[in-house]
Amino acid sequence: MTDGLVAYIDGGARGNPGPAGYGVRVEQSDGTLVEEFGEAIGTATNNVAEYRGLLAALEWARAHGHRQLHVRSDSLLLVQQMLGRFKVKHPGLQPLHAKARLLAHEIGRVTFEHVGRAHNAHADRLAEWRAEMQQGLVWNIEQGLGLTPRDIGRAEKLRSVLWERVRRFMERYDLLVLPTVAVQPFPVEQRYPTELNGKALANYTQWFFLTYAISVTGLPVISVPAGFTRDGLPVGIQIVGRRREDLAVLQVGHAFEQATGVGRTRPPIAIA
Repeated sequence: MTDGLVAYIDGGARGNPGPAGYGVRVEQSDGTLVEEFGEAIGTATNNVAEYRGLLAALEWARAHGHRQLHVRSDSLLLVQQMLGRFKVKHPGLQPLHAKARLLAHEIGRVTFEHVGRAHNAHADRLAEWRAEMQQGLVWNIEQGLGLTPRDIGRAEKLRSVLWERVRRFMERYDLLVLPTVAVQPFPVEQRYPTELNGKALANYTQWFFLTYAISVTGLPVISVPAGFTRDGLPVGIQIVGRRREDLAVLQVGHAFEQATGVGRTRPPIAIA
């Protein structure tokens, strides 16, 4: 197991005490991302949230068999307390500090460094707002922060290849008419579908991959009403045009609605 890892930790509370959370970003010594995670912890103080972030980092390192870890935090209090320079007087921090010392001992070699907030920005912002953000948004941020410059460069290269393939394909067709999503409308209380035809979805984006795929191409597209399910729920289609032919897409969408009249039909409103 490669050692020499750096863990950026941060915790924050809005209100102190208030809704709190922590963020941890583990990197190799060259800055390559290894792992990033965090958690909303309910109502807590800033200092408790900072220690919860430290404990999460130490527990992660121990669970993955690392024998060395360098911890960077913008909390001067936490760093000085872990270095033994400040006493831990607050009774709410004493058990957290004791547990952190024990975990550090079990790992082997854990060092601490105080850094400015600018150097801890990723963990800091995610920790501060995690408790108030939608779970899917947190997932999006973590996915984005996990990308390396090489990952982004490779994605741009693949997108250029896709762009050329789509351009050649659309030379043979004026329009593409496709389904919008692969699921029927779901209850408003449900954040998003978690399965499709009995198969579990890995994340919240997979149920709208049909529209996501078209967005990646950059082609003009419009979604229009196309009919109803047997239960009376609306179904749409997406009409995709050639590059820069936005007007043609709008004209076809309008003509479709005029010809079918589906858009003028309104399903009955459910009354609880």
